[in-house]
Amino acid sequence: MIEELKVDYAVLGAGLAGSILSIQLIDKNLDFITLDTKLPKASLKASGLYNPLVFKRLTKSWAVDKVLNYAQNFYSSAVENSNEFFYSYPLKKTVLNAEEINNWEIKSAEAAFNDYLGTLETSKIKGIKNTSWGNVKNTGYVNLKKFINQVHENLLQQNRLVVCDEKPDIKIQDSSVIISHKNIKIEAQNVLFCDGPHVVKNPYFNYLPFKLTKGETLVFKSNLLCEDFIIKKHFFIIPIGNHLFKFGATNEWENLHWKNTVKGKQLLLEKLEDLIHVPYEIIDYSAGIRPTTRDRKPFIGTHPKHKNLHIFNGLGSKGVTLAPYYSNQLVEYLTAGAFLDKEVNIDRYIKYYDHE
Repeated sequence: MIEELKVDYAVLGAGLAGSILSIQLIDKNLDFITLDTKLPKASLKASGLYNPLVFKRLTKSWAVDKVLNYAQNFYSSAVENSNEFFYSYPLKKTVLNAEEINNWEIKSAEAAFNDYLGTLETSKIKGIKNTSWGNVKNTGYVNLKKFINQVHENLLQQNRLVVCDEKPDIKIQDSSVIISHKNIKIEAQNVLFCDGPHVVKNPYFNYLPFKLTKGETLVFKSNLLCEDFIIKKHFFIIPIGNHLFKFGATNEWENLHWKNTVKGKQLLLEKLEDLIHVPYEIIDYSAGIRPTTRDRKPFIGTHPKHKNLHIFNGLGSKGVTLAPYYSNQLVEYLTAGAFLDKEVNIDRYIKYYDHE
């Protein structure tokens, strides 16, 4: 027997983007269903770090002034037990030479950086080789596995989550979209695609210039390494509890598969050895593919032809920070006619769309 549902919105994908978008739909008391698949999720491989800066040139992350505080408030209140997945941690960035010190001093004197750049200091940190640091404010991480699992549990309790073995079939009607999978048939007025890196196989939005990025990380254990800070040199060391640390991530734009490579492992170990001087044990390696974009800004908006198809994707390495704010903006756009920021609206790439 086929179970038939009618909803106003169907969210396709339940990683970080789809989970957060589902929370926003609940908060607006909207009629929706979320469909998840067993395809790999980039967010389950990610570090979950939130950090307001780009260290290469010591600049603020794009849009950080309006998205960071919103994100911090969101994670602390969006679902119950936030203390089990949302962690505020001070971050210390290695300062390697006089040029970096000078740049830090100049930027930290600017009012625009008051909320993000702290003081410079020279201090020893247990287990770390370096002793010169720049302190960064408003940093921490979200345990994405715990967060996403909590959201899924809530959705299941509300009968709002369908788990599919594979991607469901989609047929566009005149005024709705039919989504079918095995014994379930859903008629949705709007479909919100949150399919992460799998968007490259999405026939409706694969015209957008995604630039997928593979990242490899490792988890190690050390009883002698300080757990009080996030440390940044080449990569980030993030303390995740019980003397465990996540380290990474690498960046690779070729060989985009979900497996670790010898090259990636060697690079991680080389950079870890350069940073710490205490014994450690490798617990795990992992690899994921991030849905990054050509201009490093999200892809949000409505399909040029099919006005009941929408996308929320391309959040990249800043997804933890960007997703709460822009999911809310998308819902306001769909329900109240609010405008999308032009920097994220997919209309900016309309020239790439091959009109049917």
